[in-house]
Amino acid sequence: MHGTILSEYIRLGGTGSRLGLPVSDEFAVAEGHRSNFQHGALIWNATTGAVQVV
Repeated sequence: MHGTILSEYIRLGGTGSRLGLPVSDEFAVAEGHRSNFQHGALIWNATTGAVQVV
């Protein structure tokens, strides 16, 4: 992880957050970039700059 996704993960509490530990590297998706975690994912939207928790 890096950039906005990393910043959001840290803001949410990092490994202590509801997302848990990372289970993938950051990778490209149609919207921008995504990182998967034990209990969800963070998706950075390249158009809006927003990070969505899913």
